[in-house]
Amino acid sequence: MSQQRSRTKIVEFKAQTQAKIANLLTEYASGKISREQFDALYAHHHSQLDLAEAALETKDSELVETAGGRTIGIRQSSMGKAVGLLIYHRRSNHFFESLGNFDVPHEEFTESFRAATTNAPGKTDVLYHRKQIASGYWLLFTSGKHTMVVTLFRHEPSPAQISEIQRLHSDFEVANTLLLAVDVVETEKLAYPFRVFVQRKLQQK
Repeated sequence: MSQQRSRTKIVEFKAQTQAKIANLLTEYASGKISREQFDALYAHHHSQLDLAEAALETKDSELVETAGGRTIGIRQSSMGKAVGLLIYHRRSNHFFESLGNFDVPHEEFTESFRAATTNAPGKTDVLYHRKQIASGYWLLFTSGKHTMVVTLFRHEPSPAQISEIQRLHSDFEVANTLLLAVDVVETEKLAYPFRVFVQRKLQQK
């Protein structure tokens, strides 16, 4: 390969990488990806830029020819994945539904749950609080008028995923307003917008 073709290939690789970084910044700014995903992808793209600079300096296009192909894997491996969900009824002080797999150490969960309920007593809007726990898992607490929902994620949930849980929680409370405004909930009569969400996420594992 001539030096001119070699340089052209390196310059094109550098431009493509810079475009990927620009797109990544836009994705994060719009809430499509989490900070954990951003950090992993940005580090990858930045290392690609370093390779491009080294290739330009040494005039060796082979440095960039073998550098691509890992972005999708990094994106998937760091994406927030909902694996389980609990629903807590404020009035009866009981959890009445569990979806998916919610395997969290009891003491760690209890401490996090108490902190979340203390920070959002009696809220009527669906607010949220998230907390990182051991081994790359996150707890997302959303608080409504009648219930609190705790979602277990593998990897940090993105703002878009948090918004989806908030919307589902709001839909759950609206659909079941009369059924939730009692001391004893007839769980078999409840509508569960969350069920489709968790089942879909479990299928993506």
